[in-house]
Amino acid sequence: MVVFAILLVLVFFILKPFINAILASFIIAYIFYPVYKLVKKVVKNESLASFLVSILVVLIFTIPLVFLANALSNQAVDIYAFTKVKLDELEGGAISEQQCGESNIICRISLILEKYLGDPVVNSQVQALTKNATVFLANAAANFVFSIPRYLISFFIMVFILFYLLKSGSNVMERIKGLLPLKKVHRKNIFEQLKDVTYAVIYGHILVAAIQALIGGIAFWIFGIKSPILWAVIMFFFALMPFLGTPVIWIPAVIFKFMASHPLQATGLLIIGLFISTIDNFIKPKIVSEKAKVHPVIVLLGVIGGLSLFGIIGIIIGPVILSIFMAFLDIYEEREIEAKG
Repeated sequence: MVVFAILLVLVFFILKPFINAILASFIIAYIFYPVYKLVKKVVKNESLASFLVSILVVLIFTIPLVFLANALSNQAVDIYAFTKVKLDELEGGAISEQQCGESNIICRISLILEKYLGDPVVNSQVQALTKNATVFLANAAANFVFSIPRYLISFFIMVFILFYLLKSGSNVMERIKGLLPLKKVHRKNIFEQLKDVTYAVIYGHILVAAIQALIGGIAFWIFGIKSPILWAVIMFFFALMPFLGTPVIWIPAVIFKFMASHPLQATGLLIIGLFISTIDNFIKPKIVSEKAKVHPVIVLLGVIGGLSLFGIIGIIIGPVILSIFMAFLDIYEEREIEAKG
């Protein structure tokens, strides 16, 4: 037992740098296992079927990232230049005041905000904020570039494990089930809970992010924001990230519309943006908790705690771990009742 405990500690430290990649490979294999079974019906060879699905996963991850990186790199300079020009126009008084009727409250509020942005003190503060944000983004980009080799290694490990999990996933699951010191019915309940929670969390996040991106893209198209489809795609990925979300996209759009002397459009974007950010707090916990029969508090704590412990992948891992823990508590409670009965 002592030797086994020492080996467990050593194994933990060996795998610790790649724990996120390992967890991600299990989750992705779990999601794409139905796809693997479909491919296997056409391609009888297990290794070839697993290889094809692994390539599909690689393409799903890399193509959107390359597309977004290229688009963002091209847009970043244009956005900064546009912001600088509009701030100079505000400082020089190039944007004239608009007359609003007494009953047009939205227009009057928009005019007040536009005048506030035209104040020299506020203008200098916004310029300083823009420069600081640019420096921050540049440093973040530099850090990301230097960490690319580490990300590539983790991604390779994830795909490598994914290949073998797809190929031998059923055998791995049976061995794990056999190692659990539980009754057959309890093991079945645990893995049913695992399946429901995993799918609910994944599809809950993806579905809500798609709804937010769709509404945001339509709003951008209505109010004349260039490349609404591109921004909708970007909004979808940001919607999957807690504490960032869609405001990272629509708040700058609101500011740019005010600077471009379109206060009504900016106000409309602001209202829709607040609506997009609000529905995330109501729809996502409802979808996840109803599908997985897990209380929304467990989902919220799991997402936040998992994010701090595992990073982005913790969005899924956190609620899964907490739900499995609750399932074990149910089993313990049932055993206690049986013992007393």
